[in-house]
This record gives sequence, C-alpha cells and structure tokens, in this order.
Amino acid sequence: MTRDTNAPTEDEEAMLERYRQMDPGEKLLLVFQMFQEGVDRDRDEIRSKYRARYGREISERELWLRMASRHVPRESLIRDFGWDPEAPENSEPRT
Repeated sequence: MTRDTNAPTEDEEAMLERYRQMDPGEKLLLVFQMFQEGVDRDRDEIRSKYRARYGREISERELWLRMASRHVPRESLIRDFGWDPEAPENSEPRT
C-alpha cells in the first residue's frame, strides 16, 4: 500500500493539532522564535563565509550590511551607505 504524500503524517497531524490548541499569543511567540532562528542562521552563515574568505572575523557594521543586502536592493546600499555588496575588494564599507 502506498501512502498519499500530500496527506500529513501522524507526527504532522499531532503538530497541527497542537497549533490548533494554541492561543493567538502562543502562535505569535512561535512566529517570533522561528523568525529569530532564521536570522541567527543567516548571521552564522555570513560569519562563516567571511571567515573562510578573509581569514578574520567580520565587523558588526559589515555583518549588518551583509544581512541587509539579502533584503535591500544593491543600488540602495550603494546610494545610502556607500557600500557595494558585490565589490570584490569590499571587506569594509567606504567612508
């Protein structure tokens, strides 16, 4: 017998039932926690790639700019911060 891959598994059903039982505040807290986990994962990835490429730790300012570059258009970063995320020589923003 084959399982319908679109149907939730027993574990997924249990998770969905738990979500149904949560009050709105619990659901919102869960969303915030999941968002923070994603931010932490992105931050760790950027730090790791930077360390591998430059052999040193990234500054907090550049970490912030590289995080922003995942959501803000390149042209805006260049115009507003004088920083081009695609510049090969860019390991710190221009002043």
